[in-house]
Amino acid sequence: MSLDALRHSVRSKPSREYHGVMSSFIRKAGELIRSPRLPWVVSSTCQRLENRFHYALNGFGLGRVGRRGRFSHDRPYVVIKSGFHKTSGSCTGAQYAIAGIANALSRCFNVEFATFPESLYNRLLSPAVRLTQTPRLDAECYICDAECDHSFLAEVTRRKRPLIVTCHSFLERGHGLSPSYLRQSIAYASHVHFVSAAQRDSFDLEMEECTVIPNFNSPITKLGRTWNVGAVGNFNSSEKNADATVRIGLQSSAVEIHLWYCDADYWASDRVRIHPFERNKRKVFESFDVMVYMTKTETFGLVVAEALSAGIPCVLAPIPAFEEWFSSCPGVEIVDPSDSASAAAAVDRFLRDRELLSVSIKDYWFRNFSENAVGATWIRLVSSAIEERLPARGSTTG
Repeated sequence: MSLDALRHSVRSKPSREYHGVMSSFIRKAGELIRSPRLPWVVSSTCQRLENRFHYALNGFGLGRVGRRGRFSHDRPYVVIKSGFHKTSGSCTGAQYAIAGIANALSRCFNVEFATFPESLYNRLLSPAVRLTQTPRLDAECYICDAECDHSFLAEVTRRKRPLIVTCHSFLERGHGLSPSYLRQSIAYASHVHFVSAAQRDSFDLEMEECTVIPNFNSPITKLGRTWNVGAVGNFNSSEKNADATVRIGLQSSAVEIHLWYCDADYWASDRVRIHPFERNKRKVFESFDVMVYMTKTETFGLVVAEALSAGIPCVLAPIPAFEEWFSSCPGVEIVDPSDSASAAAAVDRFLRDRELLSVSIKDYWFRNFSENAVGATWIRLVSSAIEERLPARGSTTG
């Protein structure tokens, strides 16, 4: 089967509908359980049970391309393995990004994702992705994050399999891992992937030594108008700079300032609304009309791409990743966080003109951060890696 034919292969309508109904049921049940905020232990247990349900559902092959042995033999096998799993709480941007890569590739390849029953990844992955605790060692290509254990990376390299190492952190901010560990992870790779040039610079690599592909997201529908501003991130961290976001919001004409998510209200203003982590992205982005995000550092900024997909203008901090990916969008303005007056003026302009800008913002998102745009780039990268060195299927020579 040709690559073009693979790109057009889709799951059957009945399977998609079944999985959609089941996913909706699981999500609504989870929301019902969490609506009265339960003690952490209870909430965590409920999330683990939900993760196990997704894992079991995938194991039965419901709504999926097939169970083990029933994947299409015309498709190359791709194994994806992450070294960072959570079992409860909120998913990280990197987890959403890696799951998105797996989902996009599953349209053209037989994709296996190395996981375990209680992993949060289970709920993020498409039913077309096969979940497994024992990934095959004869796949045509492997994609691993930089946090992946080195023994697995070394084994893939020993077997002379194409290995794409995808990195979602800066060298000095490696999710608790040392710079030497991250450099060694990249040393195993036949291809290195970053989500921004800022990352590449932190690792001091040349352009020809890596591939920069942005993260992508599914479109978010926003229907209402609120005259509020908001931001999305872990605002319990000082690096997210919630104080600057709130200060700018309060100086603007916005009715309310929504922070998703934050554990405590430090601002003593009836205009500030803080929220716990919320998985329902539509609910989050329905709460405000302009995003104000003064974070001090980001490797990419997935929440910004999500806002743009909903047609929401963004007032952003002047960090390299935002300058690289979002500054040319007609609904984005990069501002100095210390100049609250100018930033608030930009907010007011966007509050007034949001509906006029919405179409061009969504068009910018579609051309740059949709699965159609970015997924095609990933398909080309994986296809190229396989074609460069394609061993015989089933080979286990070392």
